[in-house]
Amino acid sequence: MNQITDPTARARRITRTSYVGIGANILLAGFKAAVGLLSNSVAIVLDAVNNLTDALSSVLTILGVKLARRPPDEKHPFGYGRIEYFSAIAIAALVLAAGVGSLGESVKKIVHPEPLIKSPISTNEPYKKMHYSVIRPCKMVCTSMFV
Repeated sequence: MNQITDPTARARRITRTSYVGIGANILLAGFKAAVGLLSNSVAIVLDAVNNLTDALSSVLTILGVKLARRPPDEKHPFGYGRIEYFSAIAIAALVLAAGVGSLGESVKKIVHPEPLIKSPISTNEPYKKMHYSVIRPCKMVCTSMFV
């Protein structure tokens, strides 16, 4: 992997990559949120939230790079380059908050389960087919091995 030494080229590449990441994560989040809500799946909805936090972290990355490129002034004679570290801390806090929120939602669903609701895209038909086509023969093979 080639390393970019020019600060302007580095900032351009980081910004461009972040914009692509924002677009991709927003599209993924929208798709996953729609599927998760239609299928009544907390896991898929939380995955959509994860994609949104990834998009937001890319926004914070762009802001950090833009602020870090400001020229030195009287108050900051060495420049603003270290602000990238603070943006990294903000991104870590965002990811941690999303993880804790996901954990809380998951524990809540485990402690207080809701009855399964059939939705337009989730039924138990594939499970029934899988049960008879995969699980039952495996059970027969496994039990016959020990008889």
